[in-house]
Amino acid sequence: MTESIAMLEIRKIKNENSLRYRKMSHEELTKEFDETTQKFIKRLGKNIEIVTLATTQN
Repeated sequence: MTESIAMLEIRKIKNENSLRYRKMSHEELTKEFDETTQKFIKRLGKNIEIVTLATTQN
């Protein structure tokens, strides 16, 4: 079975991104993640609130 041209292109992009991410610092990855998340939230067109669980000490 052979892969379609589209699947080969997707694999190529995935491999290129993997190599790019491996070369990035933690700060660069965090910045890119934050930018991507903000773009996603903006495209949703809804108010998004971040909820975190409070930690308790016993």
